[in-house]
Amino acid sequence: MGNVRVTTHRFARLGPLAVGAITVALAISSCSSSKPATPSAGSASSQAAASTANSKIYDNVMKTKTLRVGTITGNAPFESLDKSGKLEGFDIDMINAVAAKMGVKVDLVTTDVAGRVTVLQTGKADVVVGSFTDTPEREKVISFSHPINYEYVALIAKADSSLTSLADVNVAGKTIAGASGGTQADTVPKAAPNAKLTLLPGIADDVQAVLSGQADAAAVANTQIATMIAQSNGKLKALTGAVSPNQSDCIGVPIGDPTWLAYVNGVVDALNADGTTYTLTKKWFGSEPPAFALPPKS
Repeated sequence: MGNVRVTTHRFARLGPLAVGAITVALAISSCSSSKPATPSAGSASSQAAASTANSKIYDNVMKTKTLRVGTITGNAPFESLDKSGKLEGFDIDMINAVAAKMGVKVDLVTTDVAGRVTVLQTGKADVVVGSFTDTPEREKVISFSHPINYEYVALIAKADSSLTSLADVNVAGKTIAGASGGTQADTVPKAAPNAKLTLLPGIADDVQAVLSGQADAAAVANTQIATMIAQSNGKLKALTGAVSPNQSDCIGVPIGDPTWLAYVNGVVDALNADGTTYTLTKKWFGSEPPAFALPPKS
């Protein structure tokens, strides 16, 4: 994998916060007793006590009170720049919620789609978000948390195109744009073997390729399509037919630190259980949350 230019943007600091109730039985069942304890209800001091455990990443995060988060841009509604130039979206809200549970601030490290893996391997990030799908191939080099979202790959095309379905694109002479380093490289050739796949640096590039006529369709997450159509002022449309089955979007973590992974899983489990994931899914996707995302308790 080639060199990746990494630029760091700092969000406003998140001061130490009172942490919510976290259930971590599943997350920590496979780890040793020396792992850091996940903060429990009303026990902010447990974070300091846990810092002596055997995870260098955890220790550094708690020492610096900073969670370095790799992410991408131009990927609404997961992450995109708002009018003031700050990143916003489902993944951004989720990782801010993760950091709030930990009592630390977020330091965003932006990269491209392929660079999501690289920033973990090179130690530039403690975790990664960015519509990040857990795949067997990626699991060879990084680890993944429990899911925070489900999605599948689908297609968009120009609104004035004669294309209506995946079958219409699965013919010789048609081109599908996909993000380099994304799951499209694997799923598109299987679903549309007769079409040509063109891999571009990011999702925004795929959309632009369709709008400019360089590609007939773009392979994107189904949860992105409504936002893309709205932002294009109706110049885009969805095609019927799924390119892939449902996939798990997760938080990526460096491989080889099961203690850190277990801790992150504990926080993710808490957000999935306390209504945070449910609320953010409704907010950003306008769709029914996955079964693991429980609604807020009334």
